[in-house]
Amino acid sequence: VDHVASAFDTELHAAERALEVAAELGVLRLSVETNTLLVQQALSRRAPDYSIQAHVIENVKVQARLWFASCVFARCKREANMAAHNLAKLGLALGVGEVLVLDDDLPADIAASVLGDYAHNVE
Repeated sequence: VDHVASAFDTELHAAERALEVAAELGVLRLSVETNTLLVQQALSRRAPDYSIQAHVIENVKVQARLWFASCVFARCKREANMAAHNLAKLGLALGVGEVLVLDDDLPADIAASVLGDYAHNVE
């Protein structure tokens, strides 16, 4: 995500992109997890949003209704989503315009985070 001002903006744009990818893959039922309570509340609220990010929030809510049989926006603790947290840290370390492509080989700390998230979520 380029040129974001806050964690809220980053999480919001990540949710928007997640819906796009899920729709492209043909997903019918989707659960989008965020560790940002304000994003979860904004995307779950039935009333229109009038914040500075209203255009993105309302777009995500419309996409969720149109593209999926069901779409839930859930909040999870950061500890339950360390893989995403560590990937975000990795992205922040990149220089402007620098791209990192992870094909089949995940960095060891990211792979460990994925396994840890899985173990934490199935307990």
